[in-house]
Amino acid sequence: MSEKKVEEENTDDQHFDEDLDAALPVTAYDREMSANQLESYIDDIADTVRVGLDQSISILTPWFFNNMPKIYYQTTPRQEKVRHLSAIITGHVFETKQTVELWDRNRSKVTYIGPGGDRKILEDVQAITTEQGF
Repeated sequence: MSEKKVEEENTDDQHFDEDLDAALPVTAYDREMSANQLESYIDDIADTVRVGLDQSISILTPWFFNNMPKIYYQTTPRQEKVRHLSAIITGHVFETKQTVELWDRNRSKVTYIGPGGDRKILEDVQAITTEQGF
């Protein structure tokens, strides 16, 4: 590519960036805030996150405990149940169809949590355990 051609492309990119910057609204991180404004902004964001988490807790907690098999209640300690539910709520497992992998402290036990109705998680677990020689 010739030097002139590269220079022309860079000029076009620069104009595009300037046009894009002019079209974007000024956001909180684009301007300086006083300490009080920043604290208020952080509190507002935290409140918004808290409301979303509270909604997820109120919806997912009853669903979680109504859908777990009897063996789960018989074999899973309370602390692990809390950890599993927290992972589901904060990881948005069901909204984004992710899988969560939780290890115990000794790394001797792993729990996989994912959306039901899909055998892929079982295939993934089987592949991982085969890889690691279990």
